[in-house]
Amino acid sequence: MRVIPRGQPTWPVLGTWLLVAAAGGISLWWRLAVGTLERKIERKQSDLKRLHLGGRLPPNREVLDYLKDRTSAVEAQYHTALAYVAPMPAVVEGQSDLQLHFQQRVHEVQRTLERLATARGMTVPSQLGIPKELPPTDAVPRFLTQLSLIEETAEFLLRIPEISQVVSFKIEDPQALGAAGDAEDSFLTKLPVRVHLSCSLEALTKILGRLDRTKPLIDLQSLSVAIPGTTQSPASSLAQDSKALEMEFVLVRYFVTAPSLDQPEEESPKASPGEKSKKPS
Repeated sequence: MRVIPRGQPTWPVLGTWLLVAAAGGISLWWRLAVGTLERKIERKQSDLKRLHLGGRLPPNREVLDYLKDRTSAVEAQYHTALAYVAPMPAVVEGQSDLQLHFQQRVHEVQRTLERLATARGMTVPSQLGIPKELPPTDAVPRFLTQLSLIEETAEFLLRIPEISQVVSFKIEDPQALGAAGDAEDSFLTKLPVRVHLSCSLEALTKILGRLDRTKPLIDLQSLSVAIPGTTQSPASSLAQDSKALEMEFVLVRYFVTAPSLDQPEEESPKASPGEKSKKPS
């Protein structure tokens, strides 16, 4: 008969202890793994909730295509409105010298005025405010816009029979529409042209109706009327009959400072007012 020494475990007991320890380790590992998996699931659910648009539209290909088409439609509407409110001046394709193109446009507009005035037996209207020297290149687009406004206005004014005389067109300084007239903050800039003419009251109604239908937009900024023979008349001798009125229009076409829809670049976070910028040592 074999005697087992006191205090020494038998192999079956030792095996049981090892199995219990292994089971406990596996159970602990399983709980840790399940907890990690649950946290991942929660994070994924949170991310998916943020991707939902209004809780109704899932971020699938159909939704992305819809948003892309919608963005394209908005951009198309923007450019259509832009072309109506503030058309860009026409520049000869491939024209590298804008100043030369400006000089050519001045002569073209003058020839148009001479042609239209001669057809009506009128004196050719004066063009005032055009710089004698070539303007800087960056100022040429706005002068081209104002020259186009003169030409377009003369085209319909000199075809109205009740107009006695178109005296002059005067290019005036641009007016920024930003905060306090700040050109740097403005999106639109007014480009005014002052028109001096003599016409009847009937012609005035035709002019206003024509301006209201004009596309692209011509904005009537101001209108002053004087009756010939009164102290308010600047040049009453221009009237050819007692029904003629002396008038001055200020017509405006708009120039867009930033016509594109480019996305703004991400800026680095600015320091708070209380923080001072630190210079590198």
